[in-house]
This record gives sequence, structure tokens and C-alpha cells, in this order.
Amino acid sequence: MRPDLDKSIFPIDGFQALDNFSAHAIALWGREFPTAEHAFQWKKFSYIRPDIAERIFSAKSPDEAKSIAKASKADRSADWNERKVSVMEEILKAKVSQHADVRETLIETGERTIIENSPADSFWGIGPNKDGQNMVGKIWMDIRNSYMKNTQKKIWFRRKIFGWGWTPVTWQGWAVTFGYVAALIGLSFFINGQASSRQTASVFAISAAILTFLMIFIAYRTGEKPRWQWGRDMGDPSGASSDKDAR
Repeated sequence: MRPDLDKSIFPIDGFQALDNFSAHAIALWGREFPTAEHAFQWKKFSYIRPDIAERIFSAKSPDEAKSIAKASKADRSADWNERKVSVMEEILKAKVSQHADVRETLIETGERTIIENSPADSFWGIGPNKDGQNMVGKIWMDIRNSYMKNTQKKIWFRRKIFGWGWTPVTWQGWAVTFGYVAALIGLSFFINGQASSRQTASVFAISAAILTFLMIFIAYRTGEKPRWQWGRDMGDPSGASSDKDAR
């Protein structure tokens, strides 16, 4: 079943922290790996071919680590296919627990579908027909659900798709928005009932500025980080696809 791409995000643009190639060191299994990709590829050979595992550990980039593992595919653990999902879960849980920016990024995804946007991988990613198993995305969403349940933090406002600002997505967000608009309308009626003067205009301007500041402050504290954008925040997957092949 294909995901609803209009309600999905991909580990690109502002969500690079969820990519296994991102520069987030992972402390796991008595080692500190440069990236999650290093850890995942290392684990394939750590018991059966420690020499290959060491080459992967010392690789200068996640691409190099993956290339070494791919060239040595015949030498990896025989039970790797049975263990690979649990290994990935362990790595991503370590990543989110060890890096505050990863946790923040994960929270910002809200309730949207997280997709590993790989056209060449139908297991870990979305695959060429966009109907892949998307296991990396599913693991991230499971971690997110568990983390959100424990922290009870809920996003009230999402970033606007067009321009800069927020859109309310929960009843709390809508209540704040309607309260802000109602306060501005009430202020306007009050000012209109007063004698026109520069002082009245100044009172209106100052009061409106204070209300707007409070609205922005609440949205910033309870919503996603704002940024200027024009169009769907994660872009069209056909134009922003990762070239990662199967792990």
C-alpha cells in the first residue's frame, strides 16, 4: 500500500538528522561509531569477520563504510537477514537517546509518515514504485510513538507550507488562534468607540503588538521550528530521491 505522500516527510531538507548518514556519532557495543551507517554495516561482520568490521569502523565516510560492506556481502553473518531489523532498531534508539537535536527533529515530524526515500530499496525504503516496506521509516515512527507517549509532548502548530509561520493542528492550537483573533477584534471595537486621537492609535498599536508577540511566543514554544518555504516542506519524492541502494 502506497503512503499518502501529502502527509509524509522524508529524511532530507530540515530532517537530515533522521538519515543514517548524518554526522551523529553513536556509542554502542563498546564502540563510538561516526554515523549510524557505520554501526549498521560494522555489525554485519563484527563476529564472523572482525577484519572487515575494523575496515568499516575506520571508514572515512558512511558511503565508504557501506561500499566495504557491499563488496564483502558474501562474508557477512549467515543469520543477518533475521537480525538486521532488531539491529537497526537498536542503533536508531541509541541515536535518538544520545542526541538532543535528533529527538527534536523526531518530535517535529508530528504524526506524519516518515519515509526512507530510497528508489533502490524496497525493504528499508519506499522502493522504485513507492510501495516498499519502508522499514527504516516504520522504526523511526515506532520510536517516535514511544518517546511521545513517555514525554506527553504534543505539537500544537505545524510550519506553514507556503511562506513563514504556523498552522494550528490541535484543539489547543486552534483555541489560541481564535483567542488571538477574538482579542484583536474586541480591541478594534473598543478603539472605534473612543474618540479618535494619536494616543488612541498608539494604544491600539501597542496592544496589537503585545497580542501578536504572545501569539508568536506560544506558537514557537508549542510548534515546529518555523522557516521560510514555498511548497510541500519535504518536496516531491520523485525529485528528491536518495540514491541509496539496498542495505
